[in-house]
Amino acid sequence: MLRFAMSGGNFMFSQGASAPGIWSSAGAGPGISSTAPAGRNNTFAFTGATTYTTPNLGGNFGELIAGYAFFVPSLSNNQALITFKDASGNTQCDVRINGSGQLFFTRNGTVIGSTSTFSLTALVWSYIEFRAIFSTSGAGTCEVRVNGVTVLSSTGLTNATTTVTAALVMYSCFGSGTGFVTDFYALDAGTGANTSYLGDISVVERFANGAGVNSAWTPNVGPFTLTSVNGTGIYQGTITGGASNAYAGYNFIITGFTNGANNVVSGVCTASSATSLTITATTVTETHAGSAAFECIVEIGINKTGTRPNGDVAYISDATANDISDFSHQALKLSGVILAVAHLSYARKDDAGTRQMQQVCISGGTTETSSTESLGNTYQYWIDILETDPHTSAQWNLSGFNAATFGVKEIT
Repeated sequence: MLRFAMSGGNFMFSQGASAPGIWSSAGAGPGISSTAPAGRNNTFAFTGATTYTTPNLGGNFGELIAGYAFFVPSLSNNQALITFKDASGNTQCDVRINGSGQLFFTRNGTVIGSTSTFSLTALVWSYIEFRAIFSTSGAGTCEVRVNGVTVLSSTGLTNATTTVTAALVMYSCFGSGTGFVTDFYALDAGTGANTSYLGDISVVERFANGAGVNSAWTPNVGPFTLTSVNGTGIYQGTITGGASNAYAGYNFIITGFTNGANNVVSGVCTASSATSLTITATTVTETHAGSAAFECIVEIGINKTGTRPNGDVAYISDATANDISDFSHQALKLSGVILAVAHLSYARKDDAGTRQMQQVCISGGTTETSSTESLGNTYQYWIDILETDPHTSAQWNLSGFNAATFGVKEIT
């Protein structure tokens, strides 16, 4: 079962790599770059001479597989790439690189098994996958694949130092800003739809862009009253909360003006203040009453500008049990297959009581809900992984995913 999937951090670029709810820990100097080397599905990637460790994967597993894309900056001797840890954070085993680019395994630093004849090449992207069956008594297996090809497999290993299970994956990056890592996954091989290597995957982000089936939660701002527009796409009006470009990066729907050129669908906001919105549109000077509504108030990040996400600037809230708001999203185009969908929500509570929510997916009239999530006083990400389409119980297909909506449900 797929337990973890993560892109290059595009959606939290302005927050930094340590945004809560994504990694359980990151070493010193983590970062996200928007200018990583070409070769992946975009140029966003985690970076820094550091490590990135998943949250607990949801159990203690006797076999784990993990993968990521790594732009190897140099052939650093004895540098760990992927490490499996137990639930307490103790290292079980890892795959490492030597100064010639060859791969080998260790049990918490003690070399086990053989060394690959294959060598990684510096300054290119490689997709690395590591598999381990854990043993404390000489019955373990370690295996590593690069770009879909098995380059080293060792059996009869003692590759666990504590229990015969692991619960965390640590991905390493090195090179002091010249190493880049992206397109992560981790799975256990025992249950679910994904129980073996996934191969060189892309974790592609899709952002909300409109209303779904339900809209019970309340937006905190908008729509905004407009009074005029000049010929440069600047709309004047009362833009509550718009100071300091707070709404840069959102799409707006502008209505109400006499001149049709001033009524805009999906106009991108490039700047905002308390009295104006600047929209990418060819407009005509006009003094008239109009309205600016968010295309989708939770879509921040869709244009990869501004602050992503922006916390209390624009949000939806609710205090009525079982209320749901869900949203459509950008269409996905691909030539491969959808192995799973990871639904991310960013949420907090704003009172002293207990507040719980569930993440929701609605597909073909079938509603899927995540486990109940207890919110804290500060924002964090919540991730619900759906390996199959809730409506068909089969692998997601493109049309099913594009028609599905995703949102949140108030519990308490």
